[in-house]
Amino acid sequence: MLFSIITVCFNSSATIRETFESVLSQDPGDYEYIVVDGGSTDGTVDIIREYEPRFRGRMRWLSEPDEGIYFAMNKGVKLARGAYVNFMNSDDRFEPDALRKTAQVIGEHPGFGVYFGATRWVDREGKEIQLLRFHPDGLLRGYGLSLCHQGVFEKRELFEKYGFFSTKYRVFADMHHISLLKKGGESFWPLDFSVALYRLGGISNAQDHSEEFYDINIELGVPSYTPRRKWMDCWKKRIRRPVVFVANKLLSACYTAACLFRPGRGKEGRG
Repeated sequence: MLFSIITVCFNSSATIRETFESVLSQDPGDYEYIVVDGGSTDGTVDIIREYEPRFRGRMRWLSEPDEGIYFAMNKGVKLARGAYVNFMNSDDRFEPDALRKTAQVIGEHPGFGVYFGATRWVDREGKEIQLLRFHPDGLLRGYGLSLCHQGVFEKRELFEKYGFFSTKYRVFADMHHISLLKKGGESFWPLDFSVALYRLGGISNAQDHSEEFYDINIELGVPSYTPRRKWMDCWKKRIRRPVVFVANKLLSACYTAACLFRPGRGKEGRG
C-alpha cells in the first residue's frame, strides 16, 4: 500500500464532507484512509458512519476523547500501514488527481523521505488567498516557514526513526517534526503542483503563538532566535508592565484634563 491518508477531527460536521469527497475522488485507489475523531458531539460521527461504506473497506476510524490535534495525529500514525503518510485535516481537501500525480513522481524519483507540494490557502468561504510553495532549506534558517502537512507525504518509517509529533507543542509540532527530518539529513523532493487546499482559521492562525515558535527554533539551534527570545522575555518581564502602567496613567490624566476644561464646564445648574 502506497499511501496512508489520516484525517483528525473534532466537531467538524460543517466541513468534513468536503474532505471525504476530496479523498473519494482520488485515483488511483492505492491508499487507506484513517479517521481519528476526538469524541465529537455535533454529528461528525454520524457523517463518518455515513461515508464509511463508500470507501469500500479502505476507511478505518475511531472516536474517543483525546488531548489535542497532535495526540490524534500520533494515533493515526500508529494505525497506518502505508509507505507514505499524509495528514489531511477535516476542514481541508485534496486537489483533484493529487494522489495519482504524487504516485507518479514517487515512481519516477523513488527513495526520498519526504515529497511535498504547494498548497492553496483559502478563506472560510473557500475563496483563494494565495498559493504557497516552501523550500525545505528555509526550515533551519529562522525564516519562520514550514511545509504544510496537507501537502506532505512522509515515509512512515521516519516516524519510527525520529519519533512521533512532540505533544509539548500545541500548535507547531508538525513544523518541529519536519525540521527534525531536515536537520537529520533526510531527503526532500518537491512536487511541481498544488496538493491540497488549506482553509485558514484553524488553531495555527487563530491567535499569537510566537512563544512556541521561538521555543522550537531555539531547540533546533537556529542562531537568530536565541536573542529574539531573550528580548521577548525582557519585554514581558521588565518592560511591558511599566510601559502599560505609564500609558494607562497618561490616558487617565488626559481624560481628566479633557473633562476639566471642556467647553461650558461650571455652567450646569445655573439659572
